[in-house]
Amino acid sequence: MLCSQGVAVSKVAVLQDNTATLALINAGRGTTKRSRHIDIRHFFVRDLVEKGLVVLEHCRTEDMLADALTKPLQGSKFVKMRDNLLGIDAPAKLIRAVDHDCDHKRSV
Repeated sequence: MLCSQGVAVSKVAVLQDNTATLALINAGRGTTKRSRHIDIRHFFVRDLVEKGLVVLEHCRTEDMLADALTKPLQGSKFVKMRDNLLGIDAPAKLIRAVDHDCDHKRSV
């Protein structure tokens, strides 16, 4: 899509919070009985990595922005993800205040 808009893209970074997935792709080892069901997708991604079109990078689960769109989040986690999606740097003091307020409301 970006190429069709005239934007040059050299490599695509794919962020993954599952270290087992990263190890499976990067290790280059054959599949086992337990991982046979992912053969097709595994080799497709591995091929893209080997061609240099895709770079796999680890991203901590706490920092995975996609989670904000797929999971219910509350308190500081919600504020952090919202601000990251909107490109806002929230001061740590504000995040602590939201956490405190949410904890207080739960205890009442």
